[in-house]
Amino acid sequence: MVAADRQTDDRVEHIRSNPPWLKNGITSNLQCELNPLFIAERQQLLRPNLRIETNLPRRMASFTTAPAYFFDTIQLLRHQEELVLYTQHVAIDGVEHEYIGQFLKEEYQQESENYPHTPPAFDTDASIWGARIVYNAAQLLLNRNQPESEFAQLLPEFEGQQNASTWLSADLCLRFLPGILQIAKAIDPDDTLATHLRTLLQRWHFSGLGDVAIKPPFELELMVGHPCLKQLYVDRILQSGRSDLADLPLLRDAIQTAAGWEYDTWRQNATH
Repeated sequence: MVAADRQTDDRVEHIRSNPPWLKNGITSNLQCELNPLFIAERQQLLRPNLRIETNLPRRMASFTTAPAYFFDTIQLLRHQEELVLYTQHVAIDGVEHEYIGQFLKEEYQQESENYPHTPPAFDTDASIWGARIVYNAAQLLLNRNQPESEFAQLLPEFEGQQNASTWLSADLCLRFLPGILQIAKAIDPDDTLATHLRTLLQRWHFSGLGDVAIKPPFELELMVGHPCLKQLYVDRILQSGRSDLADLPLLRDAIQTAAGWEYDTWRQNATH
């Protein structure tokens, strides 16, 4: 459920989120509940020059004396599943990239200890790209001063190859994107931001399974070609209740095997 906590500060809004689709940094059920009161409030917050208050103190990253908005936002998102929205869109400082990459590498190493089979190598570029996408998408929920023509710069395509390393590295942050998309759709389902995020998650569908609108056709050859990624994909289908994906030809047997004797019950009780 999404709610807003407030205390005096005219620069940021602190949104506490306890999404049932994330638990302890590991996806467990990729559903996102939306509070109608929050959505109504959010539509009002789109007014310019509105004072927004928060209980989140301004923190400084240790590597710089200036506010590290990007680093702080991603660190808070990963550790506490909370997002900070700024009243003005704060550009990403290039010096933060190195530290974001190192931080996400440590997150990946810790998380991948629980991955099945042998995890693929960490990809720094993909992890930073995923973090930038989530950071900018979240800020665009509140700040729409940028013309839509600049969306391609704020939410760019990934320039590298898609493989098991890039999928899992980008997913460290992209897994939060379905929640942001659902909020964007609740504000305006036809808005350019919602359309852009939906298109992005359709391509990065491992991270997009939290939104039922992300549906086949998928390119699954990459998934089935790496044992670790394949099992994680199957687990996410089961955990997210995506019974509409249970008959994907390349994953059908793996899904039935993973679900075991509970397969029929899962299909009956699945939410999609």
